[in-house]
Amino acid sequence: AALTTGLIVLRGIVRITGSGMGCGDHWPKCLGRWFPPLDRIDLIIEWTHRVMAFALRVLGNLTDGRDGDAQDRMIYVLERMARAS
Repeated sequence: AALTTGLIVLRGIVRITGSGMGCGDHWPKCLGRWFPPLDRIDLIIEWTHRVMAFALRVLGNLTDGRDGDAQDRMIYVLERMARAS
């Protein structure tokens, strides 16, 4: 639960700071690299968000044993609630 909450907070930080395009159009890589140079704050924020989302997904799959669809729906609902407030 703490990791999910942290991800939602970090998503808000990504949105507020405009860091969402810090990695450019290179999904899933960042600036065309798996491990980008972290010399800009927008890269650090966006890369941290991506790593945290990946960790949450892996953890959810390991502990739940399912494909994570329920967890994705919960994250979506919580993010929508956070945006609405």
